[in-house]
Amino acid sequence: MDKEVVIVDGGQPAEKRINPQLMQFILLDDIACDLAEMNRQSRRQNFLGKPDSLTLQASGRWQVEILTDDPWITVSFFNRGPDTVAFSINNTTENELQKDESHTIDFAGSEERIEQILYRCPGGGAAVLEARGKY
Repeated sequence: MDKEVVIVDGGQPAEKRINPQLMQFILLDDIACDLAEMNRQSRRQNFLGKPDSLTLQASGRWQVEILTDDPWITVSFFNRGPDTVAFSINNTTENELQKDESHTIDFAGSEERIEQILYRCPGGGAAVLEARGKY
């Protein structure tokens, strides 16, 4: 590889150099970006595992439970009946649970967290939906 030569004051040839302060700034910026990514990956993989639970009274209309202060990473739903319950996490796909059925959703390893639980009884009845989560 050919060396790049520059002419400096006095007409003497010299190798082209990067200012050491600029090089330090570039390296520190690269390190900061790498640390931020490692921190984000670590938060995605690790969670406190503190349990939380909700008892939700479902009716025929959609209701919402907001979890933005402490979003959950995992949740297990239990339909205590008497009617079928439909629920949705973060306003995505609707799932249904018959009486005494359960369903678990796990967001570990994902950047997304459980911030909203939407629920209702599709037939217009009533049911008790237990939600047990960890954040």
